Amino acid sequence: IAINMYYLYKVTFPATFWKTIFIQAYFILENNLEILCIMIESYKKLPLGPSDLKDRGVTRSVTYLKKVAGIKKPFENSRWRDFKSYNFIRNSIAHSDGNFKKDDEKHFKLIEKFNNTLHYIDKDLSNELLFTKEFCLNFLNFIEINFKNIEAEYKF
Repeated sequence: IAINMYYLYKVTFPATFWKTIFIQAYFILENNLEILCIMIESYKKLPLGPSDLKDRGVTRSVTYLKKVAGIKKPFENSRWRDFKSYNFIRNSIAHSDGNFKKDDEKHFKLIEKFNNTLHYIDKDLSNELLFTKEFCLNFLNFIEINFKNIEAEYKF
């Protein structure tokens, strides 16, 4: 039982804590991009709002910013390309709590590929994604840099 308690306090609890931070940060990114789109729509008196587009979440907001508001440059840099990885990881949590079936090699290979870019994410013996402080700090840095890039291109 001592091994289980050690694993609980040294691995499971920190990973759950950092997973929660990641999910909350992702929500903040998604929410703030939506708010930005609504502000730009109002300020520029654009004929379409973000809700008029078919996508959802960050994808819809980015499509709106690029195609309706004309803000393209921030989404063409190499840092923004990491978003697909973060989005995949977020969706794996939202739809399966970050757990993959043992035979789900496709997802494990994607996580391994993303780990080469994003670093600091792993899986435990039960195939649950394990999040670290470094992973979350990288994601928070990603958010900050990308909002600065958007702000640099579009001034109110």
